[in-house]
Amino acid sequence: MLETKDKQNIIFYYSSRIGINTGRGGAYYSMLAHRKQLMSVYNTLLLHQNSLSHSTILDGMEDLVYGKGSVFNSLFKVYSFFSSKRPAVFFSYSNRDFTIYIRFLCKLFNCKYIYVKAGGPNYLLNQYFSNVIFFMKENLDHCKGKGYKNAFLISNRVDPVNVNYERLNQFDLSNYSEFIKILRVSRINKVYKEVFEATINQHIALQNKGIRVLTHLVGYPEDSEVTAFLTDKVKDIKDIDLLTEDKYTVNAVDLIPLYDIIVGIGRGFWEAVSLNKFVLGYTNNCSYPILVNEDNISTFKEYNFSARVRVSAPEPFLDSLSVYYDHNLNKSYRNGMSKEFEQNYSTKNLQKKLLISIAESDSEKFKYLIKTLGMFISGVLKSNYHKIRGKIKFVLQI
Repeated sequence: MLETKDKQNIIFYYSSRIGINTGRGGAYYSMLAHRKQLMSVYNTLLLHQNSLSHSTILDGMEDLVYGKGSVFNSLFKVYSFFSSKRPAVFFSYSNRDFTIYIRFLCKLFNCKYIYVKAGGPNYLLNQYFSNVIFFMKENLDHCKGKGYKNAFLISNRVDPVNVNYERLNQFDLSNYSEFIKILRVSRINKVYKEVFEATINQHIALQNKGIRVLTHLVGYPEDSEVTAFLTDKVKDIKDIDLLTEDKYTVNAVDLIPLYDIIVGIGRGFWEAVSLNKFVLGYTNNCSYPILVNEDNISTFKEYNFSARVRVSAPEPFLDSLSVYYDHNLNKSYRNGMSKEFEQNYSTKNLQKKLLISIAESDSEKFKYLIKTLGMFISGVLKSNYHKIRGKIKFVLQI
């Protein structure tokens, strides 16, 4: 990448491992949105730790890929990268063990390290960070006062989606012009299994009401067991398909314009809203997707529209069909969601918020690194203790 001499360097770090981060999820696209926003202020660089046996969609576009080879080779590669680039800021979208080494490099090269907790389930941070960006209030509240010094809540992270007409021309849904066309997109794993199931349940219920409906479930198969379960579940159902090929899953956001209704969570929810689509949410105490409205949207926002949302008295979309079929109600609903997007989830004000987080972040402190190293060693000892204890019990039983 061509660097401008009067700009400081900033590194965006991401890691890929099977079943967790495979370079095809919302955190990856959020990282790209952050990078895009800071390109005019910094020279932006990508650092990718890939532990998979194959490449991800990151490979070929980042400045350094490591992880395939010896640990010593990885240590040397990353040190050389820091030494040559001398970054001022390091954004990490991973908290894997290797990041402890990276943080020592940040200390050595006087670089601010900012960990980005990009959504996901609640858990206490496994390192002590000087600076953390949280995507949702749920995670921030869970970690409040624990494991960090500075915290920033930055939820708006979605670029308004530009329609890729060239790609749309590759798909033909003209045979379904009289159908309601529904799309559900996410990685296929245990976390999102219930969302797919709810979408399948809705498809069956709509058909039972005599509604002509086409449903496409699009997702990268991270979990073979869940993929097999969903494949079996839809195989005898008419007009519903599970699509897992790269043709559909890579930049699946491009497919949104083809459909009438999107079942969205997390980032995908707001990508669909940005295209002025009718979008349904998911709550884990309802067997069907539900209509997000003024009564429940505050709960959805707190949980970043994730699969962990739980609202009181959820109203399935099946019971709110009039909002979809009535032109005025439909238009009013979509306009209201578009306004919410512009105010709280568009990247329009993202650069300003990111620059504030950088300005208010602290450089790495040696005492925090030692504290983190102690947490890591303690975790290793506890893990090995339970393994050794289990082996001793097994021998004694024999």
